[in-house]
Amino acid sequence: MLLTKEVEISVGCGGKTAKIYEDKGYIIPKKLIKSKYHIPRDTKIKVKIEDLQINSAIKIEYECDKCHDIVMLSYANFYRSQQSHGFNKLTYCVHCAPSIYNSGKNNYMYNENLSEKHRQDKRENTEYSEFHRLVLKRDNYTCQCCGYQNNHKRNIIVHHLYSYDVYKDLRTEVTNGITLCKTCHRNFHAKYGSGNNTKEQFEEWLPFALKNLEYNETLVPTKVAYCIEDDEIIESIGNYCKIHNHIRPNYLYSCCNNKRSHVFGKHYRWYDDWVNMTQQDKDKYFLWCEKKSKTGTQGREVVNLDTKTIYYNMSTAIQCTHPNYSHGTFSQRIKEGKLIAGERWMYADECDIDVSNYKRVGKYYEIE
Repeated sequence: MLLTKEVEISVGCGGKTAKIYEDKGYIIPKKLIKSKYHIPRDTKIKVKIEDLQINSAIKIEYECDKCHDIVMLSYANFYRSQQSHGFNKLTYCVHCAPSIYNSGKNNYMYNENLSEKHRQDKRENTEYSEFHRLVLKRDNYTCQCCGYQNNHKRNIIVHHLYSYDVYKDLRTEVTNGITLCKTCHRNFHAKYGSGNNTKEQFEEWLPFALKNLEYNETLVPTKVAYCIEDDEIIESIGNYCKIHNHIRPNYLYSCCNNKRSHVFGKHYRWYDDWVNMTQQDKDKYFLWCEKKSKTGTQGREVVNLDTKTIYYNMSTAIQCTHPNYSHGTFSQRIKEGKLIAGERWMYADECDIDVSNYKRVGKYYEIE
């Protein structure tokens, strides 16, 4: 709905502009100077919106007929938008217009073969778009955790308190949505995972997040890892692996998620999990690691009989000595008792060598 009815424009010094509005019936005050009528330089007149020139840069105000936000726009842009939509007397802001004129069947990429259920699973429907808009507007486009505000909605997200995948009846319920910035949103899901989330989890996470913000100003968007042997907190696994370029990030993630016992002889856990573990839990964890390291070739210690060096596992041995060998070839030669580059290799548990008393040096044990 157009709010501005009249605007004041300058017609000083005459020219084409003054003549255009005179032809439309507007009276422009003039002064007689030396037997001629002139329009003073600072002359202004009030003009109705519909009489403005279509390329006018005059700013006007209108109310979006969908979200009811007040928008200020040049008349030239307003006229072009109305012209492209057939002058239907409805006005929309730049955020709502695409959902009206370029969504659903109006979009050139619309696929008629998709079912309504499939569109809901992909969150491609008008009802979900309306839910998204209402939640953002209710929260004033502001993250409800850290207070970050973005009116352009580029770095803020509507988070479902009860997750979208499980609680289907609450998918478009406005009370089930809350606005978060991308960093806080990633921090929440890094702690509780994606899917099957609840409002109780959010209520548990929010005080923890607010307390962190008091000291750190920003939240870490991912889980923090912890190296037990080095007593080191790892805020970024990617940066840690760049410094220790022999470690792959997926190795650390597997170790932190209890899918791998160690990485090059060192144990890694999620820091929150490690802090909350009792001493009994830690003992059970190390016992599990010891049993797991004895199963399969990947976790078995490998000994070089010529250099008298025991490596944590075959991957470490290959990387430190013969990186050109594949894991399969290296393992096969050890099983068959063949030399590898002129050196004798065996599994430590097959040659009765106890590595528990050996000094740990870098990526391998060294026989004294």
